[in-house]
Amino acid sequence: AVHRLGSSRARAMEDLVEAPAAAAPRELLPIKLDILAVVKTSQSEHGLRHGDYDRYRTYCTKRMRRLRKSVGFAHGSKGKYAKRVLRPDDCTDSRHLLIPLMNAERAWAYAMHLKRESGAESRPRHHMLTRLAKAARWASELQALCAKRGDHRTALEAEAYGAWMSANHMIERENWASALRGIFRARTIYAELSRVTLFPEQQVYREMVEEIDPIQRYCRYQLQTAGGDVAAAAGGEGGAEDELSITELLNDDPSSLASSMLRSKLEPILAQLQAKQAQSLDQVVFRQQAIPVTSDKLRVSILRSQELLAQIVEKQAELKAAAPADGAQPARARAKQQDAVLELFDKLLVEDNDALELLRSELRPSTGKDAGKHAASARAADPTQLLLLQRYFQLRKLRHTVRRHLLMLSQMRDKVASGTASTGERKVTTAEDVSRVYTVVLQHLAEMSALLDAAEDAADIEAVDLASLSAKAHRTFYLAASYISAAKWPHARALLERTAEYIGDADSLMETISPETATMEDTVAERLRLELLTSELAGARCRLRASAILQTMEAQLPEGYAQGSMEALSLAAGSARSGPGTYVLDDLDAYVCTALPEGAASNELKLIQFPLGFEPVACKPLLFDVARNYVRLPDLSAFKKQERVGLFSRIWGR
Repeated sequence: AVHRLGSSRARAMEDLVEAPAAAAPRELLPIKLDILAVVKTSQSEHGLRHGDYDRYRTYCTKRMRRLRKSVGFAHGSKGKYAKRVLRPDDCTDSRHLLIPLMNAERAWAYAMHLKRESGAESRPRHHMLTRLAKAARWASELQALCAKRGDHRTALEAEAYGAWMSANHMIERENWASALRGIFRARTIYAELSRVTLFPEQQVYREMVEEIDPIQRYCRYQLQTAGGDVAAAAGGEGGAEDELSITELLNDDPSSLASSMLRSKLEPILAQLQAKQAQSLDQVVFRQQAIPVTSDKLRVSILRSQELLAQIVEKQAELKAAAPADGAQPARARAKQQDAVLELFDKLLVEDNDALELLRSELRPSTGKDAGKHAASARAADPTQLLLLQRYFQLRKLRHTVRRHLLMLSQMRDKVASGTASTGERKVTTAEDVSRVYTVVLQHLAEMSALLDAAEDAADIEAVDLASLSAKAHRTFYLAASYISAAKWPHARALLERTAEYIGDADSLMETISPETATMEDTVAERLRLELLTSELAGARCRLRASAILQTMEAQLPEGYAQGSMEALSLAAGSARSGPGTYVLDDLDAYVCTALPEGAASNELKLIQFPLGFEPVACKPLLFDVARNYVRLPDLSAFKKQERVGLFSRIWGR
């Protein structure tokens, strides 16, 4: 018995030892995780849309705790901490890969929060650098896990994400060569992924490439300034992109994370460059006079205005080049480009206001501590020249304001034509809104006309007069459109006639303007706008008359008859009412096409039947009435029945 018991125990131990070897190994399938889509969605929905890094950090902490609990990968249990390292064999679900991703995002968000709150203090900056280094380590761990457990696309995304986090760390440490290598690797991967994926994922990758581009240019610029080899740092990619523009970097989308990281570093560099360029800007030419600019702040403001004007011209040229000849450009893309130009105009008007405020401060009499400084500047600058310079900036500001309003009106006219609201707008733009903006434009043009001098600004006065007539014509036209929508036909007809008068006055003025005015950019633009308005006016007159007739028909005829008749109209040859065998005189209320059909030698339209056809007429029998007096009727008395009278008939009255 003892022997049998020992043998049974031995067999049981052998079974336990051989069981793992006999069982088939579990096959682990590759894990798919859209890393960039998860990151961008989490950032936009949990604080980063408004720049709240602390809120995003809190979200990452809570989500990481939920992930560990859901997959059963917590650090210890029952209050005892026991660190657990995530290994590739432990990753059976995409939630396992989300754990290092959320750790990296939490560390990065905390670093960005410290950077925003610390300023120039050294200790918070050291803390920020350690958090960025930790984010880079977690991203590297995610990259290692995805390389073994993820599919090919997930592994590539993890590699790009790790390179991007490492580049952020190197940028803050000002290690530009290492940062440029990481940025170039991340950009290359995202650009290639955007080419091989479908639309939804493709758009996410392209937006990330656009976010990386300004940081890449900034690193190139810093490496060039330090005397480094840009081509070697970027993996041999050099060329035309080495010539950088700090202004372009600052004008990137301010809502993007890349722009918020770069802005604090780029603004001091741009200020230094502008200060150097402003030293060579010593005068402004106005009314054929060279007016000296003595204020350094005013020089910098003028220089910024010139740069913004150059960018506006470039953006408008891109807008014209992007518009196809048939006008089939997507409305959303065109509206986005116009919004970018409007933002540049807003910045330009801010610079004009700053310049005017500087001039007012120099012209204003000062007392107190700054009296000596203002007296010195007054001696350096002639008050007459300062007044001319102020007049120059006032006209400049009004001109920029009018151009901004005209661009905005172009956008509003497109919305009125489509009859829909833009993305993010609840109210639909109406013709009355357009007319109100034209009223504001007329006010600005009147201010410009008051500031111009008849002797020295003759060309500008002609251009302003032409712009005023064009604005009046457009305003009355859109007022007429609003009255048409309100079914006020007499008012609309009168306003359209007034529009035609304004267009005629503008045409007469264009025939008498000087060649200098005719070649001005604003004059050419107004001529094109007036030509377009002339064609729209002809169509509006036809629509007005048709709408008035249709309303009259609906009032006089049964309900739905007029609408059905209008829908049945046809310009095609051989239509129901204009085909062979029908005549215009037979149905004067119907519309008949009078155009020649394609390939026909003559029109098939028939006005009246000729020779005229015979129509039967009912006649009275006058012949029988007249002949009755001459007709002799036969004697029929013999055929008349004789009455018999008897005794009983006398008694009973029969």
